[in-house]
Amino acid sequence: MQIFVFLFAVLALLAAPALVLAETASPAAPRIQKTLVYDLYAGGFRALDATVTLKEDRAAKQGRYALELVSATAETFKMIAPWSGSFKVAGWLQGVERQPETYAVYSKLTEKIKTKDFRYDASGKLLSFKATENGKDKTPDSVGSELTPPGITDVLTTTLKALDRLHATGACTGASLIYDGDRTFTLSFKDTGPEVLAASDYNAYAGEARGCTFEMIPEKGKWKKKLRGWLMLQDQARKLSSEPIVWFARLPGDKTGEYVPVRLQIKTNYGTLILHLRSAAGTDGKIFTPAIKKAP
Repeated sequence: MQIFVFLFAVLALLAAPALVLAETASPAAPRIQKTLVYDLYAGGFRALDATVTLKEDRAAKQGRYALELVSATAETFKMIAPWSGSFKVAGWLQGVERQPETYAVYSKLTEKIKTKDFRYDASGKLLSFKATENGKDKTPDSVGSELTPPGITDVLTTTLKALDRLHATGACTGASLIYDGDRTFTLSFKDTGPEVLAASDYNAYAGEARGCTFEMIPEKGKWKKKLRGWLMLQDQARKLSSEPIVWFARLPGDKTGEYVPVRLQIKTNYGTLILHLRSAAGTDGKIFTPAIKKAP
């Protein structure tokens, strides 16, 4: 059953970037909104649906951004484990600098509902954190200062920053420190250069793209000795001589000419996980809708 939580972690790490590069360098559109839809396949079966929506307002003196990722198990997987979840972040935007103000996580697996809510100030200081499970308060009595140094951030903002770097420098390479309510970890990205993606039953996009591997590095807090969740998938990929990787490309029909994630791949003991873009739409209408291919 935990495999579905792991799949959600994949989306949390990588669906977030889906929107920012299609929008950030558009001076003619200071107020924007874009929505991307993804499918995640596990072992050849469609496991999850995900919809990501980004809103940005660069017209105000103090810019704002908001990103929401909503996902749920699909088809047969829903019968095995009815899961749904969401990540939401909202914060300040100044040029390529992003600072979250609020970050919220919601997850429901069968009858268990968990939530986490974070609030930050403009300097990156964590002001408050609250956790619940089925409505009961699970917030720790205190959070050590070693877990929340200045500039601490969240997964969504970190991935947006990676794509900001790709847009500004041509490479996604970089890292940020994240606190998830129990522990801290570094989320690191490494650019792997240009590549041509071939069409396949999994991948609806074919053409020139740029690869970027990513890694979660444990830091401080409550880490278990036995690898679990995303760390387990990451370790399995390495033992299979592979690194988790996402590819970014410029979409046909998108006049901005910016990059968005078009494919993600992770090799695991459960089979290969592949996330691909199904469609993209902006405030000016549909930009890109690849043909939906039959799953193998």
